[in-house]
Amino acid sequence: KLDSSAVLWLATWLSRQAGGPPAELLMSQNRGFGDAATRALLLAVGRSRPAAGAPPLWIEASSVGLSDVDALLEELSKDVRFCLAMDRQVCTSSYCSTPGAQLHLCGILDQDLAIVEHEEED
Repeated sequence: KLDSSAVLWLATWLSRQAGGPPAELLMSQNRGFGDAATRALLLAVGRSRPAAGAPPLWIEASSVGLSDVDALLEELSKDVRFCLAMDRQVCTSSYCSTPGAQLHLCGILDQDLAIVEHEEED
């Protein structure tokens, strides 16, 4: 599991890769990410556009410790086109139904806020 400082380092490192970010990034179940680190990571990889014709970066992002998913998506949408990949019959790691999407944000709406709130109290 990664904490927020490791995620910020990863965001910087991914943004500097000559070939762009990887095709998939599995972030789920890392509740220590939080809002700021997740935002930085998604902006960094989202700005590293996939090659022409390549599918968007597939990111599994359930339970990453987000307290306000709507605010994150609103801010992200100003710089990065994304798809929530709600229908896995339509969007896959190799195809997206949203033209021009840079990121597939699978599961980002599924945050376990009860666990996040409990961890913050400790």
